[in-house]
Amino acid sequence: MRDGRTKDMGSLFEQMFKELDLERKMMELKYISAWDACAEKSALNATEEIYLKGKKLFVKLNSSAVKYQLQFVKDELMDKLNKTVESNYIEQLILL
Repeated sequence: MRDGRTKDMGSLFEQMFKELDLERKMMELKYISAWDACAEKSALNATEEIYLKGKKLFVKLNSSAVKYQLQFVKDELMDKLNKTVESNYIEQLILL
């Protein structure tokens, strides 16, 4: 990484994070952990998969009844997830 200019370690790590898409991956891990902390037991039991795509958090559920119930509190749940992660990274929660 020598190009004749000196760079501080912080900017090198920032560049590496961007190049390897690590920021999104770290956020995905934080939101998966937050889902475990914020969702009710029935939602946790029905959860099959959680992933980020852009600024959207997708949660795949195996129960249409749980999905229907979560539709009513989706905005509050997204706010709770963002507060838990201490970020406003996700802008939309998609229930599949």
